[in-house]
Amino acid sequence: MDDTLEDGDCLTAATLLENRDLRNSLIQKDQKLGKLAEQIQAKEDIEKDLKDTKKKLDVAQSEIEQLEGAQKSLAAACNTLQMEYKASQANEQVCVMFHTTSLVH
Repeated sequence: MDDTLEDGDCLTAATLLENRDLRNSLIQKDQKLGKLAEQIQAKEDIEKDLKDTKKKLDVAQSEIEQLEGAQKSLAAACNTLQMEYKASQANEQVCVMFHTTSLVH
């Protein structure tokens, strides 16, 4: 048998090398696509988390506003009670003075 390569053998060898290079290139591209898919999924997960967090913040802000309104109402009620208490003390003093004056006469 002759050890020399014929034209067909060289063409077959070149085709095999080209196919190997293409396969390796496809493997690398597939790996890159896999990494990109993971990054896209991570980005989507982060966006979902951000939306959920924003909703929670909106609810918390609404609750804060309600609490602030309740705090103002309580402050107004406290002021009213203080004024009523002072008025009742003043009335009590007038009554005591009137009663004391009535007893003296």
